[in-house]
Amino acid sequence: MDKTALFNAVAKRTGISVSDIIGDSRRWELVHARRVAAVGLRELKWAYPAIGRAMGRDHSSIVHLVQTADDATRALARECVDAMYETTFTLRYVPPTSFNDSLTWIVTNPRTGAEVMLPCELTEDLSAALASGDMDG
Repeated sequence: MDKTALFNAVAKRTGISVSDIIGDSRRWELVHARRVAAVGLRELKWAYPAIGRAMGRDHSSIVHLVQTADDATRALARECVDAMYETTFTLRYVPPTSFNDSLTWIVTNPRTGAEVMLPCELTEDLSAALASGDMDG
């Protein structure tokens, strides 16, 4: 999974820019956002060295960030991961196999792999399904 999507989700939730998240400042707000991003990447099964490279730090610094995270920070990291997934549903067009078939889209939830087939004419329904989270499958 792309780190940029998670960094953007953390930036949006914390109000800290992505450049500040991966920057060098030790201000508490920035370290907190950095910790949220590191915990989020661990939730995505990233290895400590890979997180360190992505954030411009040594892996031992990432280990410290993750190990010192409290429950509220971990909850915020999970929210950021969920927010990242909300924006990454995939759409796939399925052409009709016969003249009587309708045009269809398949919407896939990347986290669960659940797929929903929707007729192309129902674009408003597609938007509503994505917005309401009916794709949890």
